Formats: sequence, C-alpha cells, structure tokens
Amino acid sequence: MIAGTKLLLFWTSCLTTVYSGIILDNIFPVNESKIKFYVYTRNDTANSVDPIDISNPDEVSQTYFNSTKPTVFCANSVFEKPFDVTNSCQRIKNAILKAHDANFIFIDWSSISNRNLYFHLLGDIEKAADIIKNKILDMIDYSELDMENSQIVGASVGAQMIGAIGTAVGGNFQQVVALDPASIYFYSFWKNINSISTKSGKHVQVIHSSAYHRYPLGHADYYMNGGLAQPYCGMDLFRLCSHARSISLYMHTIVNGARIEASKCDSLEDFYATKYTVLDVLFPIDDTKIKYYIYTQNTTDDHYEVNVVDPKDMLRAGFSKDKHTMFCLFAYNELPLEMSNTCQRIKRAVLKSHDINYVFIDWSLLSTDDLFQMLRLIEILGVKIRDKILDMIDGSGLDMNNCQIIGASLGAQVVGIIGLATGGLFRQVIGLDPTAYIFFPFYDKNRISKKSGQFVQVIHTGPGYFLPMGHADYYMNGGELQPHCPTTDWYCSHMVAVLFYLSTIINDNKPVAYKCENADRFYSGQCKNNPTSYPGGFLVDRNASGKYYFTDYTYY
Repeated sequence: MIAGTKLLLFWTSCLTTVYSGIILDNIFPVNESKIKFYVYTRNDTANSVDPIDISNPDEVSQTYFNSTKPTVFCANSVFEKPFDVTNSCQRIKNAILKAHDANFIFIDWSSISNRNLYFHLLGDIEKAADIIKNKILDMIDYSELDMENSQIVGASVGAQMIGAIGTAVGGNFQQVVALDPASIYFYSFWKNINSISTKSGKHVQVIHSSAYHRYPLGHADYYMNGGLAQPYCGMDLFRLCSHARSISLYMHTIVNGARIEASKCDSLEDFYATKYTVLDVLFPIDDTKIKYYIYTQNTTDDHYEVNVVDPKDMLRAGFSKDKHTMFCLFAYNELPLEMSNTCQRIKRAVLKSHDINYVFIDWSLLSTDDLFQMLRLIEILGVKIRDKILDMIDGSGLDMNNCQIIGASLGAQVVGIIGLATGGLFRQVIGLDPTAYIFFPFYDKNRISKKSGQFVQVIHTGPGYFLPMGHADYYMNGGELQPHCPTTDWYCSHMVAVLFYLSTIINDNKPVAYKCENADRFYSGQCKNNPTSYPGGFLVDRNASGKYYFTDYTYY
C-alpha cells in the first residue's frame, strides 16, 4: 500500500512537471537574459558589481579576472536574493577571497529559481545548465580558463544546479563541492541529467547535514553529525537550520583552515561503534561539563567527582574492576544532588543490597530549558561519554560483560546512544519510559534500541515512546495512564517507571508479565497461557523476547 502510494505520487509529480513544462515554458522562458554572472577578486569584493557576459572577452577584460589564478564558480539556491548578506554564494565568496587569491564567479539564476514553481525546476535546471555550459566553454576558448584549476560549489538546489552544469561541461571541473543537495524532485535515475553525481566533475564532494538527500551522490560523501538534525538547531521541524549548517561548516574550513578528520564508514552505526569519531567543531560539547561520580557501599553518601580516565583516581574512589558496575543517567532537567534525582534514588536502592561500583553521570550543566535543543545534543553527548567508558576499559580494566547502564525519560534515550556508540557491549541496558519527543521508529541511531546492548529491557508506563524498542518491552497497566495519576498529569505516569523499578530492587517485587501482542488481548485474558517474564530487577530476565503486559499497584 505504501509502495503504491509512493509510486502514484512519483508519477503524479512526473506528469505535473511535464504538463507544467508545456504551458509554462512559453510564459516563463529560460534564456540568457535570466542568468547573470558577477566576477569578484580580492581587488573587487563589493556585492554590487555589475553583471558581465563571461563569454565576451571585452567585458571580462574590464574586471580583475586572471586565468593563472584558481577560479571558483558558485550557483545560488532557490529563494535567495543575489546581493543579500545571507545569500549562500555571497557568504562563500567572502570566505574564499579572505583566505585565497582567486577568481570568484557568481552565477545568479535567481530570476529562474525564485519563481515559486519548485516542481518546474527539473526542466529549468537542465536548460539553464546548457546556457551556462556554453558561456563557460566560450570563456575557456578566449581566456585560457584552466579547468584543471577550477571548481564549482553550490548549496541545496544550487548544489543540484552545479551538478547539472558540471555534467554539461563534460565533467571537466577539477573539483565540485555540493552542500547538502536538495532532494525534492531529484530522483536517482535522473542524476546524470539535472543533478549532482560522479559525472559532474573529476572529484565530486558532497556534505550532508540534514537528511534531505541521504544517499551517496559523489566520489566522496561526508555525513556531518550523522547527516541528520544538527546540534543547536532548536525546534527545526523542516530542518532548514540543519540544511544550512553544511554552508557554515564549509566556510569554517575555508576561513579558519580547519580540517575535520572523517572516518570512512559504511553506516552511521558502524561509525559510532568505533572509538574515533568526528564532531561538529563549530559547536563542540565541553567535556568538563560532564561529571562522573563513583559510589560504593562504603561511600554511598559521598559526592566525590572522579577523573574516570585516571586509574589512580578511580581506585581512590573505591572502584574495583572485579565488581559489577552500573552506570546511570538521570532525566531531563533534574538537579543532580536532589534526593529526588532519579539516579540518586536508584543508587540508594541498589547499593543497599548489592556490592557494586555505581557510576553517576551528571550532565546537568548541558541541560537547557529548550528541550528541542537538547535533542540535537544527545548524539554528541552519547559519543563523549562513550569515549570516557572506553578509556575506563583501557585504564581501569572495566569489564563490559559485567556492566550495565540505566536511564529514565530522556536519560533512557541517551543511555541507548551510549550503548550503540560502544558497539552494544553493555551486558544489559535498561530504559525507564524513554521519552518520545522526535524519536522516530524508522531511525534507531539516536535512541535506545536492540543495538544499544547485549540485552535491552524497556519499561513503558506513560507518555514515553510507546513502540517496542528493546529485546524485551514491558507495558505496565497497559503502558498508558497509570492508576492514581491524574488524567492531566502525564509526568506522573511517565515517572512511575522509576518508582516501579525501585520497588523491584527494594522490595524484590517482580510481578509476572505475559507475552502479548497488545493491551486489549492482555486484558481480555487471551494471553494468560503465553510465555511469562519478570520485569525490572538488578539483573534482568535475559530469556525474555518481545512485548509483555502486566498489572502492578504495589509501587505506591
């Protein structure tokens, strides 16, 4: 059904494009007058230079163009004003000419790209690229423009435009840089005609920053922070902020000479499973804002910050590599030293009955009132904590087969990312009603999932992520509004997961849960003969698999 719908939408878009082309070509023709060229050098960087015909040697001779210098062409994206300070090519021009003595040729096709006829761009780009190709070939003939010393760059739809231009000139550009190419209406089987591809130049580099076009398009494709929603972009519903971040990154590498080392990887999962990682250097997380505290049965009430990379400091804190180790991350916006803090409560319960190392991870200094901003940070946060844990393995002999990690709400999603980043090495991972905000079922790289550990148990009690996420998912009292919680107080039900888990530790209360497809079947008694399991506990039931339902009121 879904595939059929997608196919219908695809052919509808095709017919719309063809039909609009027949009608609109006469109303809005693509011709030379709609495309302008501006030549900039270090001697003339003002935005308001006059347009010139680059195929006319007399006009080019009136500029500071020098064919012996590197030449950079740039094409704008849609809905950009050519001389606005936010125009992608104007920003790139300022960065390049600040750092390099080069020719910069701005290809302004805004009279075409800004017509509010997005669906008609496929044909427009192909026609415009053919016109631009002829201009560039003329320039090669009379000015000795060296294509071996030339490159072309563009962002979004501009990235698709430069791809079409590069293909039109026979792939002769030495370098083509595409910044987060737009995906709408740019289909893979058309990429040799009107979009970016390996045929666009001798070396085509593509930087992905927003999931607009997820698939590799060039000779080298770089996925910035996973190529998804970028940190510090706030409530970026259409990912426009993330989309533009590729431009900021590119400019940063030009102006500051920064080189961000990237690891070759088949997937984001494989990338996170290695120790070496690449983070967005524009917005790094300060390691000193993540604090680690180690507690044991002898130091339950001490609050001793530990340098987990230093084995001697670990020993002073009472850490023993021979004991079981439990890591904990508290929920969003919790105060670390409050008695009510999730991890403080779990610490008291666990250390009362178990002689272990308890590692309290305090990330409160990174917490903000902007939850959506926090969501963009947690992938980087997870990798930062992963690095420290791997250092603990190397320095203090931490045994991941004798190790678990637990988190509640947003903390549950973070422990999932940490687990994934460590290659799923944790013996067990427990998620207490993981938050649901902007965590999608079809994408499991920034949330808790089966890949987070050897065995992942998730307890659902309220407005958290309702779909199954782990090896075993337990739905308490239907996994929705909990008894004794007001119907308007979702947070009450949300945090019942913590109360229930504590009861399984303190009172050894582990109710029977029945494997079941859904709550309706469970409550109607259709699952009473199904396999059973026991949720919660210090060591979870690793024989469980699938969805389980149970009723419990003893945590009150």
